[in-house]
Amino acid sequence: MKSFGMDSQVSQNMTIKGETAKQQKVEMAPKSELIKEPLQMHQIEVDTSGQGVQNVEQYITDSGIYSQTGGRWLSTECQGSTDACYEIMRIVTGCYQL
Repeated sequence: MKSFGMDSQVSQNMTIKGETAKQQKVEMAPKSELIKEPLQMHQIEVDTSGQGVQNVEQYITDSGIYSQTGGRWLSTECQGSTDACYEIMRIVTGCYQL
């Protein structure tokens, strides 16, 4: 497989423990596209939990992670090797054999 795309719907009910337990409902609808050569991923996520609708767009490459949220772009370099970005893509997509 050289590339793939996926759309998913995630709905979770979480209990946050502290002095008092707090329930939180998480609703997400991520859309992802992954290409193996060169290793890169594009993801758009709509999060409707918490404080209204939040849109997040990310590009993950062998050189870094580029994220946009709230109209601002942030970047994080992958330190030392492509392994860190590869691991992030594996976790985000749930695909264990990229």
